[in-house]
Amino acid sequence: MERVIKFRAISSVTGKIHYQDKDLWEFLRDCYGMKLEQFTGLHDKNGKEIYEGDVVRMDSFEPSDYIVKFIDGAFCLWNDDVGYGTDIHYTHHAGRKQATVTSNIHERG
Repeated sequence: MERVIKFRAISSVTGKIHYQDKDLWEFLRDCYGMKLEQFTGLHDKNGKEIYEGDVVRMDSFEPSDYIVKFIDGAFCLWNDDVGYGTDIHYTHHAGRKQATVTSNIHERG
């Protein structure tokens, strides 16, 4: 499977989210000074792309809500309450998609 490399950018001024829909270098130039988050290459149960910074709800995990973070060279699921991170590929554990994107860290209160 070919790895798709895509990004989204979040304006620190307006909070507006921009998705990469053009040439990567043109996108990066236009997003100077914004927070960039990378696409993990995975989709949730509803087909939504999962990006770094997304909050996902896992069907079979307790607690069930995790933040997608890039830790030590890998996309991981992180929960601040338990301080536990696991490889994001558990979103497709045993070949079954378990994750649902519920929000992202910029939408949380």
